[in-house]
Amino acid sequence: MIKNYLKTAFRNLWRKRQTSLINFLGMSVALTVVVFIFLFIYDEQNFDRFHTKAKDIYRITTHSRNGWFGDFNAGMTGIPQGPAFAENIDEIEAFVRVKGYPELVRVGAETAYADMLYVDSNFFDVFTFPLLMGEAREALKRPDQIIISAEQAAKWFGEPSVLGQTIDIQVEDDRFASFTIAAIAQNPPGNSSIQFDFILPFLRYQQQESEQSQNDWISTRLNTFLQLRPGTDPSLVAQRFAPILAEKGGAQLSKMKATNPNAEQWYGLQPLKAIHLDEDLIVANGLGNGSNPVYSYILSLVAFLIVLIASINFINLSLAQSLDRSREVGVRKVIGGSRKQLVFQFLAESWLLVGIAILPALVLVQLLLPIFNRFTNKVIEMEVLQQWPLLLGMLGFQVVLGFLAGLYPALVLSGFRPIQALSSTTKLNGRHHWAKGLVVVQFSLAILFVLVASFLHYQFKYIQNKDLGYQPENLIGIDLPWEQSTTIATLFKEELATYPFIQQVTARSDISKYGLNSTKVQIDGDKTMMVGYGRIDTEFIPAFGIQLLAGENFSDAISSDTLNSAIVNEAFIRATDWANPIGQSIKLGDEQMFIKGVVKDFHTESLKEEIKPLVLYCRPNSRFQELWVKTSESHAAETVKLLENIHAKHLAYLPFEYSFLESDLSNYYKSEARWQKMVNLASALMLFIAGLGIMGLSALSVIQRTREIGIRKILGATVQELVTLLSVPLLRLVGLAFLIATPLAWYLGNQWLSTYAFHIEIQWWMFVWVGIGTFVMAFLTVGIEAFGRARANPVQSIRQE
Repeated sequence: MIKNYLKTAFRNLWRKRQTSLINFLGMSVALTVVVFIFLFIYDEQNFDRFHTKAKDIYRITTHSRNGWFGDFNAGMTGIPQGPAFAENIDEIEAFVRVKGYPELVRVGAETAYADMLYVDSNFFDVFTFPLLMGEAREALKRPDQIIISAEQAAKWFGEPSVLGQTIDIQVEDDRFASFTIAAIAQNPPGNSSIQFDFILPFLRYQQQESEQSQNDWISTRLNTFLQLRPGTDPSLVAQRFAPILAEKGGAQLSKMKATNPNAEQWYGLQPLKAIHLDEDLIVANGLGNGSNPVYSYILSLVAFLIVLIASINFINLSLAQSLDRSREVGVRKVIGGSRKQLVFQFLAESWLLVGIAILPALVLVQLLLPIFNRFTNKVIEMEVLQQWPLLLGMLGFQVVLGFLAGLYPALVLSGFRPIQALSSTTKLNGRHHWAKGLVVVQFSLAILFVLVASFLHYQFKYIQNKDLGYQPENLIGIDLPWEQSTTIATLFKEELATYPFIQQVTARSDISKYGLNSTKVQIDGDKTMMVGYGRIDTEFIPAFGIQLLAGENFSDAISSDTLNSAIVNEAFIRATDWANPIGQSIKLGDEQMFIKGVVKDFHTESLKEEIKPLVLYCRPNSRFQELWVKTSESHAAETVKLLENIHAKHLAYLPFEYSFLESDLSNYYKSEARWQKMVNLASALMLFIAGLGIMGLSALSVIQRTREIGIRKILGATVQELVTLLSVPLLRLVGLAFLIATPLAWYLGNQWLSTYAFHIEIQWWMFVWVGIGTFVMAFLTVGIEAFGRARANPVQSIRQE
């Protein structure tokens, strides 16, 4: 029976090749998108679940109110919490501290930065990172041994077997320490929050810290994981942290409360499986790949909407060809076919079409997966599609999608009466209002996405052209080695000063391409407020083209400028409400400063953030993070080469790395840029599939009115009049869809734009352009079908009836 259903279904699909092709294209595109989104969500939900003991592993979280660092919630701790909790709580089987950051590696004469991970000796007992060679626990007990990943082994030595080889790690400036490779670890998978190139004993990191740091219960600088006994309630364990903190860290707590009696600090537990999607607790210090669950929610909605639009196409096109199949239905019923059998027959066609469409979708997924990985910053491999949960999910999705897409047409077609079907008098009830309504839904969704995509486009255009309060063009920067930064900055300035195309050279700290540091300052006696701060030199303001509104810039000739002077921005003046800021006194830390100048507000962070009150100060022999060179556009390449030569002369032990400030600024909006591309793609796909849908409804309308078209043409109707007659009703549906989508798009657009402190205002003309474009596309789609029917021989049209 099933074989017969499938054979008949295939014959019907082949006989209606044009309609089947439209359905096939729509379904294939939709399924390709769905599979990609399914892979993304599956990867998000399975982060860190490959660890054998994942369900029993928790990260200690630190929470503070009114403390030394204000109010915060962090997924990190200090050094002592892990050992202290494990010693006093029996339910804790093990603790592992994880501290990571990039360090400079040297093999022979070659150097590069790599991710170092400092861990306790039981790291590989708690976490499932397979070792390819060596013994981990012994390797992590000696501070002169190191574990290398397979990828780094191949990179540095060209072979996987490197046990006993040595590798150098920078200790300070141009001094390196040698480490013996004691084990080789398999590369951490892409869906791991813990990533590493090299693993070192935590003992080494601990030896580098002062005694005060080793007993610091207040600050947060590393990740501490606990492995609990199976079946242990983590909330009960977390409740036992407080008395241990009071006992071990009581002196520090008392000191903190002396400053602020309302200060509080406590600890909690976060499941390992929850780390990746917890947006409230950042991942850092050896952890990475943090994400936001909202991405999965949005993509799930996009997948649902695209499938919905493709299913609507199937329904409309099935209804459009229903009259051609009325005789088939009549014959089947006359010879004894039941309605149930007919429903199964039409559902078989739907399942077959969806099943066939999955094949090219999987091929497209395989071809486009590398692009998708780059786009989403993931490392998903094609083998994941061979896992049985995914295979069962795709099979179930095919069955459900085929059922939902084919059910309504199957019920309509199987409901034809035999006599009417055989006499060709069958009509669809209700003038196919369902089909019209579905097309309105299609175009409403497509227009909504196009409008949102246009808002994204104009906001990013605004970001690119926004006056930042300074001139980032042709500023080329390099990072400076911290310990030598004062000397190196001076050497670079001296050598660069001899070249006429070098306009300015400046160095800065705390205010950098990575953001802005913040602290409290005292004003008007005992009043305090949070400000951003930056340490600069005398060339910073002219090099960055920052406008000085009042007072003067720092000068090397005036000793007080580098001792107790500060320059503030307009936001600082607004916050203090000073009428005459020049000469006013502020206290930054233990230093008393006097306002020397006021600069125009300039952006130091993303345009999502308000411009903060800012204090700039200049100190002799300061250490700097970055050196920036202002050059001309025509000499940019020459300047880079010059910087490389000077770098090789003074910093040969460091790899030469540089960046243009304009490119660095774009890093603020990497996530938004990816979402813009995603929305653009989704809106294009929705319009494409919706265009196929309105083509189906156009075919349905024309078939229903074939005799009317022939009669009108015999009576003298022109082709233009007939095209208008057939097109206007469908264009009204597009107009209704536009009216539905417009307020939704306006609301969603404003909600998104409100996340930016600086943003565009949604204008009426944005809606007009999208409306015109949509109407033109719809008219061309409908007009082609209408024009073809209007030019047909009217006698043949009447005979077909």
